[in-house]
Amino acid sequence: MLPSKLPLSSLHLPVFPGRASCLLILLVALVDLVWLGVTDITLPAPQFLQIMATLAVEVMLMRVLQRRLAAGSVHGRLFGTLAFLLKAIIFLQLAWVLVRVFNHVSMASDFHYADRMLADWDKFFGFDWQAYFYFVQGHRLIHAILGLGYKSLSVCSVLAFCILVVRGEARRTRFFLEIFLFTAVLCAAIGMFFPAKGSIASFFGDAITWLNLGSLPGVYHLEHLYQLRSGLPFALDLYNLPGLVTFPSFHTAAAVVLAASFWRTRLFPLMAAYAVVVIASTPVLGGHYFVDILAGTALALLVSCAFGALPGYRGLFGVTAAQ
Repeated sequence: MLPSKLPLSSLHLPVFPGRASCLLILLVALVDLVWLGVTDITLPAPQFLQIMATLAVEVMLMRVLQRRLAAGSVHGRLFGTLAFLLKAIIFLQLAWVLVRVFNHVSMASDFHYADRMLADWDKFFGFDWQAYFYFVQGHRLIHAILGLGYKSLSVCSVLAFCILVVRGEARRTRFFLEIFLFTAVLCAAIGMFFPAKGSIASFFGDAITWLNLGSLPGVYHLEHLYQLRSGLPFALDLYNLPGLVTFPSFHTAAAVVLAASFWRTRLFPLMAAYAVVVIASTPVLGGHYFVDILAGTALALLVSCAFGALPGYRGLFGVTAAQ
């Protein structure tokens, strides 16, 4: 059985973070290329070249650190940590761009909007979205807390990822990367069949300027969604690819993934509490139906449990893993 914590420099894997993840990345890249080839959606060449150049520089820097480490430098631990961090960052950057592009090109499909069906599912389960919306709107402190949680998810995920790396939690870091990737791809793939404007636009219309929220919540994606579904030529902005998936909620799934990665550590209660805040914010700030949240939670838990049962992560979440 592998210990829960391994030296970062000890994981000389033929593929990183894992074979399944690398194959999935290749598959997503292939799907992106095919979809871009058969539609009028294009990638801006300058932005693409900038991203590739950045990745190339990061790869070269990682190689330098690895050579210093192999040479037995007195700063071996620091070089090992930095090399591992760069390797993980390179994977995250590449995966994030490819998955975001997949999310956008797949939304060019002509599936009917699923808003009415999603709202009906809410009613079937007894969820009253409007009552919850007005409750949050009527309590400024609650709204402020939920808004902070919703908007800080990306930053908090990066910080949590860095914490795992600095603590030498190489296997937990790999676990985080893999379940994050698979959850994101599955959300995008499922969401393709359930395109939706979202609960805010569904209940209040696309222009809800009367809301005292500082900015329009839950409708930031509509311009991209409309343009992609129009059938007209559309150039993607690689630096502005908002999430277009309504069902299942990726914001919810990402919060669950974050908490799951710290299971049976001393930081888990804090991560779990933060995840609850993020999930509670998604109906109002993200314009999600409650069934989106249920689906996102179930999907993230399923992926987390599936990877946690793999031989490579055996023992990672045992009772002795808590520290």
